Amino acid sequence: MTILIVYFITLIVSLITYKRYSDTYLAYFPILIAYTFLNELLGFLIIKFPEFSLVKEIKYHTHNTAIYTLYSLIFFSYCISVYHKVFKAKLQKWMCKIAYIIVWLVFGVSYFLKNVFYQNFYVSNSIGAFLVVLLIVLYFLQLRRHQHRAYRYNLLSYFSIGMLLSNLYLPIFMLTSNLYPELYQTFYLRDILFLVTSAVYGIFTIGFLTSRRWAFA
Repeated sequence: MTILIVYFITLIVSLITYKRYSDTYLAYFPILIAYTFLNELLGFLIIKFPEFSLVKEIKYHTHNTAIYTLYSLIFFSYCISVYHKVFKAKLQKWMCKIAYIIVWLVFGVSYFLKNVFYQNFYVSNSIGAFLVVLLIVLYFLQLRRHQHRAYRYNLLSYFSIGMLLSNLYLPIFMLTSNLYPELYQTFYLRDILFLVTSAVYGIFTIGFLTSRRWAFA
């Protein structure tokens, strides 16, 4: 439940400062944050209250993988769309299109190979995270190439740093929790996930508070 407070605070700050970036490529970012908050809330309700369950079998009534799988697909698609708009070179824009196709393809294949209500799409999530990390690296190279120096006032820089941190940890969490549950428990990866997520949304919040429209790039 604590992470819901983190999401909610970030959402409120994003709305208060919305005029600073309302005409930029991150204009729909608050919607993603709101969706994240509501998705996490629904996931909590499914675990705590059987009447919210999406499956009929009693032994699976706490499973909420379906809502997180849909969230992941929307999350990766949004990130890719942002960088597709930001990139200036045709090659980078083309790479975004390829990344978009790959994400939808791997999630589509996983849908037929796995039961979305009972099983995590950990391979699909890991591939999506890797592609987003790749695009973020290309974005920072673009900033360096164009000698953009107003990093501390550029909301997209904070967005990219937060997303980089999130998507670097996501494959570790997903693969370990599904393939090596002993290590998952031993190294408290769920607790680390909370810390990483809190840091990510803290970065977003700082970005909303310090960003300036003229520095967006």
